[in-house]
Amino acid sequence: MQINTQKKDIIWNYLGIFFSLGSQVIWLPVLIHYLPPDILGLWYVFVSIGGMVELLDRGFTPTLSHCMTYAWSGAMDLKKQGVVFSGERSGPNYALVYGILSTCRVLYFGIAFVATLVMVSAGTLYVAAYRLGLFILASLCYVDTLYSINLY
Repeated sequence: MQINTQKKDIIWNYLGIFFSLGSQVIWLPVLIHYLPPDILGLWYVFVSIGGMVELLDRGFTPTLSHCMTYAWSGAMDLKKQGVVFSGERSGPNYALVYGILSTCRVLYFGIAFVATLVMVSAGTLYVAAYRLGLFILASLCYVDTLYSINLY
């Protein structure tokens, strides 16, 4: 079984990526103009959390989406290189779907746990250093945390 991709599918994909990234550029001046500084700071915190999750995701979402598509289209087994389909046309492989969902739960729980540990430890150091007036130390803590996550 082969999945055919047409030119319009690729165009819709690129449009989705463009609007996803472009919406941030459109929203930023609106948010800066209309939100008070404390609410804007909270907005930046949530955007940073979302960015950290994206950094930790590391491409798992597209891979798991492809695997789920194969399972719903009747794949018998997922190999390191390729997919095994049965010779006859069949429905979804529910056992494989359940296995992929179980893997997703474990994987994303681990990502959330690591992100929570980083935010609790580095965030506490950052806030404590900032409250004590050690702005350089707070900045170094922030940059070091981002650098270490990027190396992961």
